[in-house]
Amino acid sequence: MKKQNRMLTVGLVGLSIHLALNLLGIFVFHKAAAVFFSEQWWTSWFPSMLVWVVFIITGLGLRLRSKPCASNKAA
Repeated sequence: MKKQNRMLTVGLVGLSIHLALNLLGIFVFHKAAAVFFSEQWWTSWFPSMLVWVVFIITGLGLRLRSKPCASNKAA
């Protein structure tokens, strides 16, 4: 598996787990920190979400960078 595929896969799996835990916290445990866009959410959940989004963007960037463009084929 290529590097860009791993980064994208890790990012998508991590974000999925993150969202599942956030929803579990809201509906099952009724934690105040899991309420979207509350002050506690910004400090405890947002940094984690940001990390997974960076993984996804990096994976997409590597994937797009590795694809040959049409101008390179003609040369």
